Amino acid sequence: MVSIDAWAYLDTNIIISLTEALDGRWRPPPPPLDRADQQRLSAARIFLYGSPARWSRWYLATSGDARLELRKAESLRWLDVMFPEVDRTADRFPLEIIEAETARYQSAGAKEADAAHLAHASIRPWIRRFITDDDRLRRAAQRGGLPDHLVISSSAEAEQALQIAEGERPPIAPHSTSPLANECWWIPGSEYT
Repeated sequence: MVSIDAWAYLDTNIIISLTEALDGRWRPPPPPLDRADQQRLSAARIFLYGSPARWSRWYLATSGDARLELRKAESLRWLDVMFPEVDRTADRFPLEIIEAETARYQSAGAKEADAAHLAHASIRPWIRRFITDDDRLRRAAQRGGLPDHLVISSSAEAEQALQIAEGERPPIAPHSTSPLANECWWIPGSEYT
């Protein structure tokens, strides 16, 4: 296993799937999983295993734009402290650069807000992966062209890139007061037992 040591930008749809998976009300149904259930499971695994504390050394991030979108839903406000914002790092880019990248992805077919998220990732060479389950955005990213440093992937593809071993426990787990404290469905091989 080779250390990845890279930043991964989580699109808002991934964070919403993560919230749905970890709020304590959802459990994976028996296989085969439908697309929404697979996205929830993959998002939970990305969050729990995509950690700098694991050999893969992923750092999960989002942007201020994404945070503003997510704050519109009261139930997502707890995420304010979960992920660093890439647009608040030392390498702040002029607004004109972000707007130009956003326009490029919009002209390739992305919605404005989605194009802005992708723009934040594409201009930062230290972000190696953009994770989204938005098929339209993924197609627009391919049409608009991605920089060499950036890979766009679905949550299932990102989960696969983490190379989680069967039975491997994540470096982080739900707090002991969480409704998921006694669960283990996110551990490959035990999610349905």
